[in-house]
Amino acid sequence: MIRLLEDAPGWVFPARDNVYNARIATQFAAYRGRPDGPLLYEAQGGALLSLFDGVVTLDGLRFDPEELREFLQRCGCRTLVCSGRAAGALGLDAQAGPRYTVMRFDGPPPDEPAPPGVCRAPRLEEVYSLLLAVFDNMRGTAFEPWYCDLALKIRRGLAEVWMIAGDLGGGRAEAPSTTPAPLCGGYTPESGLDLPGNPPAVGRATAGIYYQNARTAVIGSVATRPDCRGRGYAGALVTGLTARVARAGKAPRIVCQNDNARRLYERLGYRAEAEYREINF
Repeated sequence: MIRLLEDAPGWVFPARDNVYNARIATQFAAYRGRPDGPLLYEAQGGALLSLFDGVVTLDGLRFDPEELREFLQRCGCRTLVCSGRAAGALGLDAQAGPRYTVMRFDGPPPDEPAPPGVCRAPRLEEVYSLLLAVFDNMRGTAFEPWYCDLALKIRRGLAEVWMIAGDLGGGRAEAPSTTPAPLCGGYTPESGLDLPGNPPAVGRATAGIYYQNARTAVIGSVATRPDCRGRGYAGALVTGLTARVARAGKAPRIVCQNDNARRLYERLGYRAEAEYREINF
């Protein structure tokens, strides 16, 4: 039986060491008490599920496959985020949707907590423009909900975003100006879209911690502008964030989208752990 869990005052989220639990925990900590927040369910056996804006995140393998498939159909799920093993147990392995690789850091914490010159509080409009320039799957992501969701998580200490705005000459980045770059109006060729305020993509590279709980932190949205690649930006950002996560006593993880990124992360000490699925219905 799948039952709804009430978010009573003082309720403590049961942190588990995986990316799915970190994703669910971050959603609940960010939206606690809000009517537009996620709903949390527990399957018989102990697997956890969150339902948030048509997306179900599944944490665990202990569930009744037939019951869970019926639940996904009845709850209006548009996308299921789960492990490859869970997709196989549900008989959904052949369903359409991206397949990524979860990678876990396997090594001593890096010495460099943050590359020099990194801006730890960039304008999110600039981050959005940069992500549009790099990731095809960002094209269908509207600015306003993306901005509101990430800004809320940052305000509550659940996420942080870094950006490199200068060069890495001699292995170091130029310190960005304390005054944000002016936002010029007009069409940006990188995004192909007019954004609120019409901001251009002025950053060179970005990465951040987008989900975390007491045991795991997930580094994501690692992106370098196409004309700025090959200069060590992504490696510097991931190394700095990895050090920050490891020194906080958490397991650093990354969800890797392609072979080029996987080779980079392997050089930085990450090892493949499992398959990550987004199944579309």
